[in-house]
Amino acid sequence: MSDIEGRTDPDGAQSETDKEEIRQIFDTTLPIYVQKDKILSIIETNSITIIQGNTGSGKSTQIPQYIFDDYVKRSKPVNIIVTQPRRFAARSLCEHISRSRNWPVGQTVDYQTSLNKQCCELTRILYCTTGVLVVRIILTKTLQCFIHIILDEVHERHQPMDFLLILIRTLWLRNSQNVKIILMSATIEIDKLVHYFRQVINGQIVSAYQFQIGDRLFDLPDLKLSEAHLSHEAIDLAVKLIKSFDHEDSIIQKFIY
Repeated sequence: MSDIEGRTDPDGAQSETDKEEIRQIFDTTLPIYVQKDKILSIIETNSITIIQGNTGSGKSTQIPQYIFDDYVKRSKPVNIIVTQPRRFAARSLCEHISRSRNWPVGQTVDYQTSLNKQCCELTRILYCTTGVLVVRIILTKTLQCFIHIILDEVHERHQPMDFLLILIRTLWLRNSQNVKIILMSATIEIDKLVHYFRQVINGQIVSAYQFQIGDRLFDLPDLKLSEAHLSHEAIDLAVKLIKSFDHEDSIIQKFIY
């Protein structure tokens, strides 16, 4: 099965490998940790959840893991996709989880930043760029390939994100209301998103659930290039790599439009 067609059947049985991978390896110093159970309960009982949390709160790395471990513990099928606006973010978040849980990249957790990359059928948490998910949804015309769809950094209102929000809302209402939608950001226009994702259930208007992760900022160390003891050659190479990431993102966007 090709990666575009989907990796796994969300209704399929959970593998023994998944059950063995219930490792409670969470960073207890992150502000999000004390709200783990509440976050899981909110996501489970609401179709669409909007989560706002400061940069460094842990939402991008921890929430997918919370969901994964909770579903595996309850022997429920799990298939999570998390969008990021940039290729570098998708890859680095995947690699962070891989290191912290001693998982090899490309199995339980993986990333996809181009349409050419094939993902393993064992993958349960997939980080990808916004454009990649847009194309996958266009081709399948459903959200049913996933149990949870997490749109991270939704405040970055570029064309692919706006288009993705339209696709998500349209297909969720049409044929995918069993799929959990989670919107996350540090700075987000809550009222606009709540209004956009309103739904009518049994004659009553139901809004997306809003949740604020604790106000405390997680201390992130500042690192200046002048203090990093990097050679000029290394800095030049880093700049070129970052520019190449942006260039490949633009190629995907041109493909979409």
